[in-house]
Amino acid sequence: MPNQLETSDLFRSMDSWPEQPAYEYVSDIYAKLRPKHEVLWRKANPQKENPRQAWNAWKGKSFKLLVEDLLLARIQSANRTDGSTLALVSDAQLSRKDLDDELKPILSSVSLHGGKFGVHLANIDFAIYDDELGRLVAVVACKTSLRERFASMLFWTEMIRAQNQNFGVKAILITPDEDQQLRVGSSRRSKNYALVHRFTDATYLVTPRFVETDRIKRLSSFEDDLRSW
Repeated sequence: MPNQLETSDLFRSMDSWPEQPAYEYVSDIYAKLRPKHEVLWRKANPQKENPRQAWNAWKGKSFKLLVEDLLLARIQSANRTDGSTLALVSDAQLSRKDLDDELKPILSSVSLHGGKFGVHLANIDFAIYDDELGRLVAVVACKTSLRERFASMLFWTEMIRAQNQNFGVKAILITPDEDQQLRVGSSRRSKNYALVHRFTDATYLVTPRFVETDRIKRLSSFEDDLRSW
């Protein structure tokens, strides 16, 4: 038996989940997987008391892989339908020392150019770009909760947009909104609710029930949005 959950455990659970689309129930799936994670973690770490940090790290990593899978499928579908040449690249790929030449303009577009203080990759999760034109189209952040460096994400996306004013770079957030700050209607609006409407072009909630707006949407809207951009 492994001493920790694998990211494949999330996808296997999704395959057998009764409600569809299963990705909209990812928070419920995480709740089901957490006790198993804790048992495995305590077996591997008998001297440690709190598995919370390890759980949050695993959840964040697996959610990022899920988002990558969901976005790739939709980008490829849009390319087949429209003949576009869009592609997806992660921050880890952009950080590679042997980066392909075609990705170097994208790396430049999503980096802070600090003069004598150097060039630093922004804290993003993914970039969507036009492979043929070498042009940045959108930056993507994926967060299970808006407590996870949300203000930092807004700063970096605004910095990227300021450096690429001529290209109309879009800012995208994908989240299950586990703190339930974005699911409400007009009666209960949090600061983060206002921030996503002001600073993102689209925030896609992967949860089954929420009030949609012109900014807060289901992931099923992503392809149409991509075409309009």
